[in-house]
Amino acid sequence: PMIYLDHGSVCVYGNAGTGLCPEADLQDDMFFRDVMIDGEPIGPAYTKQVWLHFRDFTTSDPTAMYGTSSMQVTTIQCIYGDPSLIVYSPEWHAPVPIDA
Repeated sequence: PMIYLDHGSVCVYGNAGTGLCPEADLQDDMFFRDVMIDGEPIGPAYTKQVWLHFRDFTTSDPTAMYGTSSMQVTTIQCIYGDPSLIVYSPEWHAPVPIDA
């Protein structure tokens, strides 16, 4: 990731592991939906998905979470960049052409 950032990338998102388990794929899909369709900043979108996927529902405590090692998950998603970055916002509009 540092090579990408050193060469001008704004952000890098990836899997620190295989990324080949259904849970990680679902978490990736939901993260990208939140960022690319709903317009959430990358940090809050990521933390929301971590909370949804790793929450310990058996305790009835909304703050209790499983660790990734306790769930046998083969990957951990990683973000390198500004967590407040907004990649897309539904409020943004295409510019009107000058000769329109």
